[in-house]
Amino acid sequence: MPNIACVKICLMALVCLDAINYFTSGMQTTTQTLVSCPAGGLIGSMSVEGGANVETTSEWLGPLAPIALSPYFGMTCLAGMAQFGSGTWLDSNEFVSKNPVLRQPAVFWGFLALTLLTSLPRFFKVSKPVVQLLDQLETWSVLITLAVLRVAAMQEDTSAAEIHAAGLGTVTWELLLLLAAVVNVIVISTVRFVCELAIWLSPIPLVDAVFELVNKGFAAMLMAVYAVSPLLALALNLILFAICGWLFFPMLRWANYLRTMMIDPILVLVFPRIATWHPGELMVFNRRRLGKFPPRSCLWLRRQGHRLIVRRTNWWIGSTEIELQTSLGSPELSSGLFINKIILPGDPDIELIFSNRYANQLGAISEHFGLRKSGEVSAANASA
Repeated sequence: MPNIACVKICLMALVCLDAINYFTSGMQTTTQTLVSCPAGGLIGSMSVEGGANVETTSEWLGPLAPIALSPYFGMTCLAGMAQFGSGTWLDSNEFVSKNPVLRQPAVFWGFLALTLLTSLPRFFKVSKPVVQLLDQLETWSVLITLAVLRVAAMQEDTSAAEIHAAGLGTVTWELLLLLAAVVNVIVISTVRFVCELAIWLSPIPLVDAVFELVNKGFAAMLMAVYAVSPLLALALNLILFAICGWLFFPMLRWANYLRTMMIDPILVLVFPRIATWHPGELMVFNRRRLGKFPPRSCLWLRRQGHRLIVRRTNWWIGSTEIELQTSLGSPELSSGLFINKIILPGDPDIELIFSNRYANQLGAISEHFGLRKSGEVSAANASA
């Protein structure tokens, strides 16, 4: 899964940033609170240093919901508050008022230009797929910007909070806040991405423009709440995060499925070499639940003798395989304009969907997996 891989890469990057900050910050802490755990506990003892509190945490996590809903627009609002809110109640928000990056005019105007460039095409069904293909780039560029903002804030505050956990290494409070931001934005933006694709696929005219206006309006409202009360914005963010977290894994499967079906035909036009299929495994998505695999899981189909086997690989539990039942009839390959399906007769039928990346090699695929093309009559039925 692309999102899971990105999370792992980001975690590694944040750990590196944390180590650099730990060795360069010195021993400039001002307060220390010792939290003792019961004897024989997993952690043992934990010390919290610095000025980490609910207020500073809400200032950091409060604007994440509008940023996840509309990354470039959210960053534009945040930079605008930092530059045009001087002398108002926003001065009490140290993350916004004292952040040296947000106070740069180039940051505001740069994100405003990106907001216009990525928002206007979303109003029309013809141009919307272009920005949808760049959706992950938008999300991760903003996540990198948030990491830079946090590092800049850490440089301003030399009394960065630090947690020492016996047996579990050294993890700073800043790292935990960065991880919270990454998870928060990924979860909400994934659900938003699938909703945008569903809206785009609907035949209703102008619904894309309505959804974009509602999304921007909701993000602006949340950012306005953050400007008045970061703590209330944090509470709303947690509610939205809980709702999206409940929907996250089904939406993640749908996001991977729709992104594959949309991007593969375009990638073939740009990189023709990837359209060559080498006999072996074929990436497919199951339409219905298949044993342990929920609908729209990313699976790998292979042939082993006369058997067809699908495999799913998860980085946290390893590989899981299921042998498909083929004794009830000949598997069939059905080709379409946007997707292709492998249908195995059963009760109900097993349907495996794959993209049009290998549209010119469907004959080789059907021969390798022992499939008959839709409309063909098998030898057994012909003789009967």
